[in-house]
Order: sequence, then C-alpha cells, then structure tokens
Amino acid sequence: MIIGTRTGAALLAAFAALAPAMAADYRAEAGQIAGEIVAIHPRGDEIAGTPAFIEAKKALLAEAQDTDLPHYAAALGRLFHAANDGHTAAIPLYGEAPEFKQRYPLKLKRFDDGLYVVAAKGAAAPLLGGRVTAIGGRNIDALLRDFVAMQASGNRAWPANWTPVGMTVPGFLIGLDAAPSLDAAVRYEVAFTGGRRASAKLSPAADAHEGLSELPRTPPPLAAVSDGTENYTAEIAEGRALVIVIGAMEDQPKKPMRDFLIAAIKAVNTTNADRLIIDIRDNGGGNNMLAEPLRRTIVKSRFNKRGALYVLTAPQTFSAAQNFATRLERETEAIFVGEPTGGSPNHFGDAKFARAPQSGIPYIISTLRWQDSPPFDDRDWILPDIPAAPAFSDYVAGRDGALAAALADQPAEEPLETWARRTMQPWDRESQKKGWRFFYEKN
Repeated sequence: MIIGTRTGAALLAAFAALAPAMAADYRAEAGQIAGEIVAIHPRGDEIAGTPAFIEAKKALLAEAQDTDLPHYAAALGRLFHAANDGHTAAIPLYGEAPEFKQRYPLKLKRFDDGLYVVAAKGAAAPLLGGRVTAIGGRNIDALLRDFVAMQASGNRAWPANWTPVGMTVPGFLIGLDAAPSLDAAVRYEVAFTGGRRASAKLSPAADAHEGLSELPRTPPPLAAVSDGTENYTAEIAEGRALVIVIGAMEDQPKKPMRDFLIAAIKAVNTTNADRLIIDIRDNGGGNNMLAEPLRRTIVKSRFNKRGALYVLTAPQTFSAAQNFATRLERETEAIFVGEPTGGSPNHFGDAKFARAPQSGIPYIISTLRWQDSPPFDDRDWILPDIPAAPAFSDYVAGRDGALAAALADQPAEEPLETWARRTMQPWDRESQKKGWRFFYEKN
C-alpha cells in the first residue's frame, strides 16, 4: 500500500505522539556536569566531599542510563540541589524541550495556606479559586517536597518560590511521576472554602497560559505592589507613606532605572510622608550596582530611624535584591516585613551559563562569593522582624498583609543595650533566631 505524502506524515506524527518518550543514555553528560560544578564553583572541592552531593551524583549516573528527559532532568536537579547554592542550578525551563516549554491551562499562586488556582481556562475553569490538593494522584504536599528537592537551593525559600510555576509544567510532573507522558492528560484536584471539591483532567499546550480568566477579586491598594506589572514604581499609601517598589535590578524598556532612581531619590528627600517602605518582594535580582544611589540616599535620609523605614521581602527576593536587603539591614534601622528572603546574606553568584551538549538542558554555576555581611553571619536568609505571609483570603479581598503591617507598625521604645547589640550584630536579633516552615512542610 502506498500512502500519500501528507497522509503519511500525519500518521507518523500521530504515532509519534502516542509513543512513549525515547530513552537515552546521558551518563557522559552527567559526569561532565558534575565535574564542572566541582571545577568551577568557588567551594567546589567542599561540595564534592559532602554526603549529599556524593549520593546525588551516584543516583544521577544510575538514572542517566536508559531514561527519558524529564526523569533525567529531575535527577540532574537533585545533583544541583546538593550544591546548596541558588545560583548553581539546572534550569530546563529555559531550554527548548517541549516537556518544559508547554504548560497546563491554569495559573497557580503560593499562599501561606496552600497553592491556589488564580487563573484558568477551558477544562481547568471549574478549578478556579480552589486549593490544589493533588496532581496526578499524588498528594500536593508530598509532591512539592519532592519538587523542592530538585531545585537550586541556598535556602528553603528560593525553591518554594518556584512551586506555582513548577506545578504547571509537564516535564516536572513527569519527572516526579505525577504525569505519565507529555501527551497524557493529568488530573488536578482542588478543595474550596466550605468543603466543596472539584477535579479536572488537563492536557498541556504551548499556548496554555494565553487567554486565562483571572479569579475575580477586589483590586489591591497599590497595584504595582501586588501584581508586579511595573519594574519599579513610587507611590504614596494612605497619604502618609512613600512606597518604593523595585521589581528587578534592571532597566525597564523606555524607562531606564537611572531615571526612576533620580525621581525616587528626590521623593525620599522632599516628601512629607512619615515612613518609607521599600518593596522588593518580587525582585529576583539583576545588576547589583543599579540601586546603590538609592541605598546611599536612604542611609543618609531622615527615614533612617526605627519606625520610619520598612523593607518588604519574600522568597523571590534573591541575588542582587538580596545584596540590597543585606546592606540595608547592616547600614540602616530598617524593620523587615513579610517572608524570608530567597538568598543568604553571604552567598555565591555571578553564575557561568552553559547548555548540556546532549540533553540541551541549560545550567548555571556560581563563580564568585558575595559577602555583604561579616563572614561569621551564616544565616540561610533574612527572616522578617514582622512575619506577614500572604493568605488566600487576603488576596481575594485585595488586602496586602505585609504592606498593611508596615503601615500599622508602631515599634516600642528600644533599650539601649538591645539597640547596641542589634546594630553591631543585626544577624543576632531575636527575629533571626526563629523558625519558618512553608505550608507543604507542616503536614
């Protein structure tokens, strides 16, 4: 039988879609990448000798033979996780593999009480507003713990930041055995306030995140603070607080950061506001030097006193934003509000980028140590002085809990002894000795 060219091509494509992903042998590549981590990272020799790295490398080499790309990517992620550095990471999301380019038709957001569906379309529409309880038959808490264990991690906050994205990517779910293949539908299960439950089988697509319907909610008090639509903004809240939001340490198209900083510095020096709030919750970093003029202005300003300067942080606060936060902590009277930062006060960075020769998975490896705090500051993160983790109910009601806490705070008079100790050793204040657990760690 002779099949026409078009018909034959269509049939071949259909059969290819039904067939399982081709297994490959990635052992040579895996060994090469493990060697590069040791050779390039400033503490590579130390990393190489840790039990976690030794075990992760052994497991990777075993997994790398006769496996598919998602399971190999998961094992590679666990190797990078063992390096304990947020800037040393496998990043398949930035590759070209369809398993990591496609998405399921819903958007998730992390809150203190769970992972919620905040936008959806098509088959996912009945899930809108629900708290995710399971994906592919796997309990969401267990699934997230496994996901975090395959993400770059200088602390537990930075990988927590990636959970909403990760749980919409087929490649991650396949690698975690929550999805059978790229072409198979996956069941998402949710629970609503009041006890109602719903589920839907979802299929991924390259355009799945286009045209999503957002969850109806009350507009937030300051849009830029809540949705990150602008890279940097300066607004007055409640007629009494200057709020400066910096979404990234990088230039915005048609609005260089330099121009914004000139305006922000002028505002700091001329406003009648009684407090200054710096919001870097959505700031994943960029150029360390860009925000230096603002930092120096803040240090010299009338706001550099207790009860007048607040810094809002979250797990997305990372890299250059972490450096900015650490310097403000060391040089000012700032009170930190929100969630833990995604980086450590002293951390590694200036990562070298590479692309794996066989799998095509991009990865980065740190080349430089950034020390913005004394060497004996071994904290994993900056913890908030005023904890204000986001709640789903606040999100729906348009309430920004961290911003509200910073606006309402009236700190008590601080004893001289406490002030002296905090000023000399900010890492040793009481707030930095407390624990923090994310929702999937509590059960």
